[in-house]
Amino acid sequence: MTTPDTKFFNTPSPPELAPTIRRMATSNDVCIRAIARNIQCEHRIPAGRIRALLDYVPAAPPSKNGSPAHRTITDLESGFRAYIEHRIRHTTPPAFVSSTANRENILYGDESSQVHPDRLLLTVLDLSGLSAVYLWAANTLRHPFLRQFRRSSDVDPTATGGWLDTQLSGNKAIDTLTQILDLLGTYSESVTTHNPTWATWWDEVRDYIIAPHNLSSPVSWLQLLGIVKDASPRWLVPLVYPVSRAGTLAWPTMLEAGWSPFHFPAPPQATPESRGYTMQLHPAEPSRLATEVIHQQIRFTIKDVLHYSGHPLLFNTDVSAATSQHVTPQLTALRDTHLSALVSRHGTSVRAWMSKST
Repeated sequence: MTTPDTKFFNTPSPPELAPTIRRMATSNDVCIRAIARNIQCEHRIPAGRIRALLDYVPAAPPSKNGSPAHRTITDLESGFRAYIEHRIRHTTPPAFVSSTANRENILYGDESSQVHPDRLLLTVLDLSGLSAVYLWAANTLRHPFLRQFRRSSDVDPTATGGWLDTQLSGNKAIDTLTQILDLLGTYSESVTTHNPTWATWWDEVRDYIIAPHNLSSPVSWLQLLGIVKDASPRWLVPLVYPVSRAGTLAWPTMLEAGWSPFHFPAPPQATPESRGYTMQLHPAEPSRLATEVIHQQIRFTIKDVLHYSGHPLLFNTDVSAATSQHVTPQLTALRDTHLSALVSRHGTSVRAWMSKST
């Protein structure tokens, strides 16, 4: 009998991985336990993608008695990272928008149209996380406004932040943002590196995003959308755009989220209209269960920037409350809150799918 703790996604655990996942599920490291729960409970990954992932898990030498040797946790993590590199970031099209590899998770595009093309999406762009784009543009396109950008392969966040502080100050902020969005579009069209764009439905979160107390503290946007950052402060820009611009839209799985304890799979009880949710990063507040979808990178323009009172929103803000250093100690509480919200939304049978969150 296959029980939740012996499953590898929606299949029985391979013999060489079953002991590894059991060790993960009882680890002293809460992040490892959370990832184990995701592996055990994620149920929407097609069999072909599971086989592809296993191909990237490093092989272990046979044991002395000739039976398959058990893989280590490091081996499994390495397999996840290699899958993302080879099947998502450096494959065209990436697996998550492939109708062959991922048809059951596609909700718009190709032959699927479960959502109206005019429905609006929201994503929050982190300008402070685009060092690779700025460096590429500085060295390849020779854009004049990038002359002062540090032309080095070792661009640290502090250097990028200082450059952005200068470029996005005063009257030139909108012109600079316009150029950055154009550069990002050119980069996504020129470089064969694909990072999924994570988005939510604008109509679900609009009132929350533009509430005065949240406009004065945009870190709340990251907390709602489950976006964890490594450092603070960050330059953030909210972008709103129609589904028709996104190309193929898909429900995310652990294969896109990767080796992350902040991802939380949707339960099998979820309806076809709600197969992905963000995990809110604020355990003291009830989870809003904002929908989570992904698509390939697209070209954004200044017209996509969310405007409020006639002005485009652009913030250099303290995001300490959404950094990994801040939220990791709260991980069990965050996941418990989210699991309880799923039970409230989809019924107590969710507990049979995931009895505990870490």
